[in-house]
Amino acid sequence: MAKELVVYFSVYGTAKAVAEEIARQTGADLQEIEPVVPYDSNRDHYDALARLAKREHDEDQRPEIKNEIDIASYDRIYIGYPMWWYTFPMILYTFFDQYDFAGKTIIPFNTLMGSGDGGTYATIRELEPDAAVLDVKLPYLDEDNKKRQELAAYYYEHINNPLITLPKRIADENNVYHQFPIFCERRDELQEYLKVNGIQTLIHYPIPPHKQECYKEWNDRSYPITEKIHEQELSIPMNQVISAAEANEVVRFLNSFK
Repeated sequence: MAKELVVYFSVYGTAKAVAEEIARQTGADLQEIEPVVPYDSNRDHYDALARLAKREHDEDQRPEIKNEIDIASYDRIYIGYPMWWYTFPMILYTFFDQYDFAGKTIIPFNTLMGSGDGGTYATIRELEPDAAVLDVKLPYLDEDNKKRQELAAYYYEHINNPLITLPKRIADENNVYHQFPIFCERRDELQEYLKVNGIQTLIHYPIPPHKQECYKEWNDRSYPITEKIHEQELSIPMNQVISAAEANEVVRFLNSFK
């Protein structure tokens, strides 16, 4: 039997939890990619982490890895990571630059409140042409999308707080709900209220496009609709593994916000 290894990079712990579950189910060994300079794992500082991740991406940085990872002893390697700015964190490039995967089987997996792999599986194939790269999630894509649609339907039917605006729903649009954004004039208060009650939310995205560094020639412009969206948007939990009880809790606290 092929020797298996699960390698993961995680800051908030989600990719770590998935990696541990894969290791439990497969009996694989488990190793973490540890950066020389640790990333801030405090979710209250998400905006700062998002800016740092964007700068690393824009500057094509290669953050250093602190620990040695034994790749040579394994035939099949699961590699997990969060999605930062629609791709994997730049430390993954360091990882693929540093180790030789020739003749190995790579099974990538990624975590995010919304989307699929963002093209990262194809990127891994390009970076490691002498390895076999398997799409472990692909056979489950239709089923996962259906679960997201069912959760969105539940939100539309049961969220009824007049302080909260839901996104416009279009019939037969086949939306797979990369995210589920809601809008509230008191967004920051709502986010804190949900946090206190154990519900994680994110802001997609904290910096409006025309205020980002890559569009600095537009930084002095005003786009009122865009800016209003960025002041009010809050993404509530949306993924295919949320249970009915968890969805009910999300709705209950949204509707009780005053």
